[in-house]
Amino acid sequence: MYRKWKRGGHPIPYNNPLQIITLFAVGSDLVYTNGIGYSQDIYNVQDFGATGNGQNDDSQAFLKAWNSACGTNKGTPIIRVPKGQTYLLNPLTFNGPCKSDSIRIQIDGNIVAPQTLAGWKAGCQYGRWLHFVQVNNLVISGTGTFDGRGSMWWRKATYPGCKAPTGLRFYRCDNLQLKGFTSVNSPNKHIVFQSCRNVFVDHLHIRAPSTSPNTDGIVISGSSQIGISESFIGTGDDCISIKSGSSYINITHVTCGPGHGISIGSLGIGGGNHTVEEVHVRNCSFRGTTNGARIKTWKDYY
Repeated sequence: MYRKWKRGGHPIPYNNPLQIITLFAVGSDLVYTNGIGYSQDIYNVQDFGATGNGQNDDSQAFLKAWNSACGTNKGTPIIRVPKGQTYLLNPLTFNGPCKSDSIRIQIDGNIVAPQTLAGWKAGCQYGRWLHFVQVNNLVISGTGTFDGRGSMWWRKATYPGCKAPTGLRFYRCDNLQLKGFTSVNSPNKHIVFQSCRNVFVDHLHIRAPSTSPNTDGIVISGSSQIGISESFIGTGDDCISIKSGSSYINITHVTCGPGHGISIGSLGIGGGNHTVEEVHVRNCSFRGTTNGARIKTWKDYY
């Protein structure tokens, strides 16, 4: 299987020869075809009531836009988050599967998390901010920013029933593409892929202070066929963390730092048998990191 990116760069080989996914540029946007037709059915979050003033809660407007786009079976629906606006979102879950073969979110505005711990009360018990579940053929691209406003969590602040949330979490989302946007100051890990297959990450910027705890840039867990390229990741923990059950990971042209480097593990806790295989790290830069690329294992106490 090959991904093809036609603005230069190199295809990322995978081990499944039966499927070809093609990415190509149209203007400044990236279009994801997967062998299907492309259409521009636009679902602007402002048409669903989002104010974009950074103060009012726009969560319900985003959910309404998602439910409408996910519920259509026409072409490739696009949820548009316009530039020049700031949208406040409380913890949200975007559920699939969707009726259309693919769905796209164009993030050109800025999305911010609650400013206070009390603002996290709706759903923070699950430890995540924006959660995508079983959404296949999803593309999230654009020039906007996700700001997790994590500094209050880094100070070990607590709220009853809550724990420091992950920024973006994708669970069982196959054929996923993330491109172009920025993620800053997540309370915990910035982006997590769990039980996903065929993921392509391109030109992301992920940032948090070097002193911010547990703010890993990208975490890959139980996932396979993951490509990460042409991205900048500088946080207070691992730039990229690869957990047990993951395989066929290609990381190229990533600038990492500050942070702890690119890590596999930790593996073998409690004497368990954990497997990670086919991880390839090429042409990456490490600046101001505590490590380069490493494997972390637990000591055998038996």
